[in-house]
Amino acid sequence: RGGGLIVWEGSTVTIARAAFWGNRMGAIMALDPATSVRLEDVAVRDTLAMEADGLLGRGLDCEAGAQVEVARAAFEGNREIGVVAYDATTSVVLTDVVVRDTQVQEADGLYGNGLEVAGGAELRAERVLLDGNRSAGAMVYNGGLLVVADLVIRDTESELATASYGRGVLVQNGGRVEGARLLSQRNRDVGVFAGGAGATVDLTDLVVVDTRSQESGLDWGVGLYVLLGAGADIGRALFADNRTIGVLAADSDTTVSLTDVVVRDPLGRQLDGWFGGGIHVESGAQVDLVRALVERNRQSGLSAIDAGSVLRATDTVLRDTEGREADGVSGRGVEAADGARIELTRVLLDGNRDAGVYAGQPGTVVTATDVLVRGTHGDARDGAAGRG
Repeated sequence: RGGGLIVWEGSTVTIARAAFWGNRMGAIMALDPATSVRLEDVAVRDTLAMEADGLLGRGLDCEAGAQVEVARAAFEGNREIGVVAYDATTSVVLTDVVVRDTQVQEADGLYGNGLEVAGGAELRAERVLLDGNRSAGAMVYNGGLLVVADLVIRDTESELATASYGRGVLVQNGGRVEGARLLSQRNRDVGVFAGGAGATVDLTDLVVVDTRSQESGLDWGVGLYVLLGAGADIGRALFADNRTIGVLAADSDTTVSLTDVVVRDPLGRQLDGWFGGGIHVESGAQVDLVRALVERNRQSGLSAIDAGSVLRATDTVLRDTEGREADGVSGRGVEAADGARIELTRVLLDGNRDAGVYAGQPGTVVTATDVLVRGTHGDARDGAAGRG
């Protein structure tokens, strides 16, 4: 095995000013109810996999009801997961902590997550940096709760074995993320992802910028993606310079609430320059947008497709939408199709292309109250159309 420090069976350990370097399996492991660990001014580096099977290599592993507090620490160059909290009643508090350069598991080239919270555990992260990890900066699932205050997640890379993922925040299957002041920057695939029934993201003061495509296939690059019955409640947010789409909601029972948000300047998909939309709803999801600025997007500012999909926008400005990066097509302010419903209340559409508001196909409904459409330009390719 080769663990650096194992604390269990109700033991209590306090460590200040220490380094754990080059251990195996887990540098620090806290197990069992009533076990308590406090770490201050600690460096945990380069933990290796077990020699027998090439698995694990974690920096801090907290399970089975242990209580752990960490202040002023760096976890760097560990394997599989930097810091993990598993199981009901397990509690971890990180304050002024860096988790950086977590490497994939040696045996299979998978994972490399910065933080992982699951199985009913709770992890609180205050003034934490997750930098240069793989697969996911923070992964929360199966009833885990991550509470954030001043969390930065940046430069997450795809895992080596599949060249996929690289997400900033990954929440699924009943996982929850809540709190304030989170920055997701230069991650891959999705900046903030929530998928599956019971998965929720409840954040204020969220910034998601520069989300890049996956290394595999050069696809995706979405700022916020909510699907399969998950929910998101976002207040005071910026989504900028992401690839493919700023905000994407899909599937029935999926709900997204966005209040006081800016969505702007997405690029087309790296694979082929397609898409580049601001906010897109499909397959029966519902999105409520209040007090928003949606500007300089591509293809469409707001769009909804498929029966059961609903997008409501109130006190919103949509302006300067451009055609797709790939071919210059479209640039519509609002687009509804295939039976979707869009409701606009006190909305300004200014300087978009091809059509300010477009509705197509049977069953599609757009309801507009107190709406101004002006200055719609022609298609970027040939100057045609430009309809209100």
